[in-house]
Amino acid sequence: MKRTDRCVTPAHLLEDTQLPFFSRMLHDERTGMPAKVEYGSTKLNSAPSTVGETCHRFGQLDGFELPKGTTLILTGHKYADIVIEASRLNTGLKSEDLSKKQ
Repeated sequence: MKRTDRCVTPAHLLEDTQLPFFSRMLHDERTGMPAKVEYGSTKLNSAPSTVGETCHRFGQLDGFELPKGTTLILTGHKYADIVIEASRLNTGLKSEDLSKKQ
């Protein structure tokens, strides 16, 4: 696996270039949040394609910054706009539940 981490203007780029399952993440320098994620995708009996996710409208949830919207791009064409109307964290799991033997 080849991984490069280098500064690219105007965003910070983190990428893993092993094909066909490559991934690339661009961070917005101003906010520090992910601006765009690209990765390779394969389907049975078809050529590999590129999937892009552009995150926008971040909001806070229990101290975490989460995207409130994402645009999906498949092979260079807009596929969908995703709007997240509500989010909540699962707070029902306790540390003793994790240590129980099954």
